[in-house]
Amino acid sequence: MKKQIIMIVAAMSFAITGCQGSTSASSNTKTTTAVEETSEEETQPETEAWSEEEELALYNKYIGINNYMVGRINDSLTRYFNYVEYQEEFANKEQNYYCYSLSSDQIKRVGDTYTIAEAKSEKTELDEAFLRMYPSIIEVMGCLNDIEEYTDMKSYLDDDYGKGKELHAVLWKSVNEYTETGDAFMAALSVEANIRREAGMQQLKDEGYETLYAINRVMYSAQAIQEELFHQGVSDENILDMNLEIIQPLYEEFVADVEKVMELSEDKEKLEKEGISMGNMGNLSLFKSSMKHTKTSMTEVLDKVKEGKPLDQYDLMVSNLSGHCSLTSFYSGISEMIGHYNNMIR
Repeated sequence: MKKQIIMIVAAMSFAITGCQGSTSASSNTKTTTAVEETSEEETQPETEAWSEEEELALYNKYIGINNYMVGRINDSLTRYFNYVEYQEEFANKEQNYYCYSLSSDQIKRVGDTYTIAEAKSEKTELDEAFLRMYPSIIEVMGCLNDIEEYTDMKSYLDDDYGKGKELHAVLWKSVNEYTETGDAFMAALSVEANIRREAGMQQLKDEGYETLYAINRVMYSAQAIQEELFHQGVSDENILDMNLEIIQPLYEEFVADVEKVMELSEDKEKLEKEGISMGNMGNLSLFKSSMKHTKTSMTEVLDKVKEGKPLDQYDLMVSNLSGHCSLTSFYSGISEMIGHYNNMIR
């Protein structure tokens, strides 16, 4: 049964942060974080009743999409609306404006997930919520990439923001639809995640998987920080708005969980009993490396906050890489941990 336990969960809000005068993109709904799995077999239409393994694979894909929504997509929208008024009519606050690009691989993963979910003969509420969100998330992602290319080339200086106004109109329409449907998707995902988490953690404890339990605990405590940061509306753009009275105890719990994993992972006899043999020690090492990177990222961010210093340009440039000083880097580390964990328990 332990190979069926891939059940990481965190509570997050889905919001476009940093938009002065804007309305929150959602309420504080609970969502999940983990890394999606992709295989050629999964992309084939399914007509027969699904096995639990197939349901779990699709669930992990939803988790990966959620990660990208609250991470890179949210960061790109935040960056754009830092420079452009959050309103229907295009009005830039400064001459220069831009947003972050989105990965073509991620866009493809969203499309592949749609193909799988649409082909299911018996769709769950979560499936239906994702399918309703799909048109708007695809349009938002495509439009943000068009805006990134347009602003990166400073083409607005050639056409007096002509195309920029057209792109803004498309983004405005799609982002409002995305806000509503994204909220519903995350709420449905939260329900499924909570069920899987409670069952999975109890199973690990009952079956004596002390190390695997500790590993899951460290992922949960990292995600508890992530949850609270989203609840506070804190992103890389406004880390100084962080409420340290709440974050610091969560961070200390995370550090304690990191130390517990480091301690237990040195007991090779215990690892062997829990099914972590020499064959997957490499994935355990990768997990520990990502765990340490994740801890480093949060430690450095908190150091900046305590010193009253915002992230600098270098921090933002390398934010997609784990182990650097940014919240985006911290989130990347969490996703890496989960990916290595998934590989380790196969």
